[in-house]
Amino acid sequence: MFDYNLFLEEPVNYIYNLNHLWLVLAVGAFVVGMLFALRGKSEKFKRITMLVIAFILLVLEIGRIIWKVSYLVYVGTPLEEVDWWWNISFQMCAIMTWFTIITLTINALSKKQGKILNIMNNILFGCAMIGGILTYVYPYFISTYRPIWHFSNMQTIITHVLLILAPLYVVKIKIIKPRYSDLWKPMLGYVLIGSIAGMASEFSGNNFAYYFSNGMFDSIGISVPFELCFFTTFIAVYICAIIAYSIVKLIYKYKEDSFKEVYPYFIFSFIGILLIVLIPLCYPAHPVRNYIALFSLLPIIVSLTIIFVYEYYKKSRIKALL
Repeated sequence: MFDYNLFLEEPVNYIYNLNHLWLVLAVGAFVVGMLFALRGKSEKFKRITMLVIAFILLVLEIGRIIWKVSYLVYVGTPLEEVDWWWNISFQMCAIMTWFTIITLTINALSKKQGKILNIMNNILFGCAMIGGILTYVYPYFISTYRPIWHFSNMQTIITHVLLILAPLYVVKIKIIKPRYSDLWKPMLGYVLIGSIAGMASEFSGNNFAYYFSNGMFDSIGISVPFELCFFTTFIAVYICAIIAYSIVKLIYKYKEDSFKEVYPYFIFSFIGILLIVLIPLCYPAHPVRNYIALFSLLPIIVSLTIIFVYEYYKKSRIKALL
């Protein structure tokens, strides 16, 4: 299962064929089955469940990194030549894996959910879950040259399954109640992903989180300039997030917050998305591959700063009125 030299004689493809269909059916059956199985209603059961999922994700992600580094050592790659940005946790789903671990752990240990944790849970639902689902729509992450049961494949399959299961479980136990007026929160999540993955893309010259190109678009003949690739991907994924929120609303019939109170947050988050598109245009060449890539973190810094300043303004104004 962990053998570095274990390869198939003939590659097996899992994209848009019978293998793909069986994979999707198996994943769907597992997620639905687990949601029915995890029916414990006590707070202790819910907290333990979230901690167990977080722990499994942690073991899988650390295991992936250890296996990859061990493999590089095994094949004799000099450590100074290793592209650490590519081999550690900077892909979109890897970023969301760590985010999910942190969010689930805080949920399990917190007695009360504040504003920041509520934002994190909505990012979990609107980003991690959507990313996990779309990964099975286009399962490029499965190595065609290794058996399906090899660690490199099983690790990523199970991780992406849990990225779908964890947010659904958080919604099931009503830690969050997704509303349309909360949709700015996953938008902010995409700014977070784009900023981190964009930085790693420019550092390494590799394509993190569809930053330079989108394989799914390419495979169906849609050509998008790299400057607009993340923005185009964001629109497609965000539409999926809106659909997910709509489905939850139909099931649970949650009441709406006032859009009048939250529309500034949509604007502030969208500013970050625009910066992700504009910042690469400031680079003299692509990929950058030096520390100017840290400039790519600016979108999330700007978005969070504006939101915190706005929050402080609202509180100050209220105090002034009192």
